[in-house]
Amino acid sequence: MARILLIEDSEAERRMTKLLLERAGYDVVEAENGRDGLTKLGFAAFDLVVTDVIMPEQDGVEVIREVRSRKPGLKVLAISGGDDRIPAQISLKMMEMYNADVMYKPFDNDTLLAKVDALVGV
Repeated sequence: MARILLIEDSEAERRMTKLLLERAGYDVVEAENGRDGLTKLGFAAFDLVVTDVIMPEQDGVEVIREVRSRKPGLKVLAISGGDDRIPAQISLKMMEMYNADVMYKPFDNDTLLAKVDALVGV
């Protein structure tokens, strides 16, 4: 069973995504922001990090830079719907520069599961 670190500041989105991934057979560890996610990254092995991009404390760009520094081969899926300051296209382009797969919010469950399955090799 693949283990996923899910970093999402929206509690409702985090809970729904976690439930979806767990029902698909994944072991999911959740984090409410980038700082929390990076702390959890240091205490367990993961097959995939799924992270929001625009978050308080540490954003997705900071998360992926640290992931690339600590665990260069770890796969990352960055998700974003953008906000008033940064459109999703720009924030996700930044994530692609760090070799992350990207996905725009909102997304449907089947699309997310297909992307996660492909990234963890299911």
